Amino acid sequence: MHPEYEVIVHGVRIHIDGKSSWRRLINAKDIADSFLRYGFHSIEVRDRFTGSIIYLMTIKDKEELNARIS
Repeated sequence: MHPEYEVIVHGVRIHIDGKSSWRRLINAKDIADSFLRYGFHSIEVRDRFTGSIIYLMTIKDKEELNARIS
């Protein structure tokens, strides 16, 4: 069984093009990063099978990203 990752934004599981999980962690992280750029600030990437948080982005990460862009 391959790991699968879910992206959760403000407590809501994201669905894109009919998909709600991704096999590659890098793909899930890219989606999470895009939500951070759109202004969301509570984003998780979770292992679909264990529920463990693999990647967590908060308002602090958003502020640091904005500082790097400016």
